[in-house]
Amino acid sequence: MVGVDNLVGVQEIARRLDVREAAVKNWCVRGVGFPDPCQVLGMGQVWDWPDVEAWAQQTGRLGLDGTPMKKGRTGRPRKVTT
Repeated sequence: MVGVDNLVGVQEIARRLDVREAAVKNWCVRGVGFPDPCQVLGMGQVWDWPDVEAWAQQTGRLGLDGTPMKKGRTGRPRKVTT
């Protein structure tokens, strides 16, 4: 069972990974291994954050410490600094 606190939509995923919502929507349709939603509601798709988090870490979009990673000019992931 998915915990309510772990439910995320496109907007929450984008914010947590420091990307635009369009990027998340692209991952959903491009077949890049993005996890399937755990539910589809009238407002849209909903995911279990641990599934998305694991995918983001495996693909270098999120550091193991939870820090969003951005790809620099070299194409290699880099930590986002604020």
